[in-house]
Amino acid sequence: MWIVSEVPGGKTMRRKWADPIIFSKPSVRYRNYEASADARELEPVSRKNSTYVLQEYFVPVSEFKTFVPEMIDVFKGMKSIL
Repeated sequence: MWIVSEVPGGKTMRRKWADPIIFSKPSVRYRNYEASADARELEPVSRKNSTYVLQEYFVPVSEFKTFVPEMIDVFKGMKSIL
């Protein structure tokens, strides 16, 4: 970063030499990185004081405006049981 930001021509050097090396390899893309981890890594240090649940919702774009108000109602309902 120092060379790119401080040395005259640093940005050009990055574009000509560093970027082609960095971006020549195929990129790795995870659609669901957390799901690939060992579940024990997602646990809190202790369940005595807290725990959590991770949920994902895949909502079609065309249904999003309908989904959001309904999900708000669900969350508000959960507030009373927590």
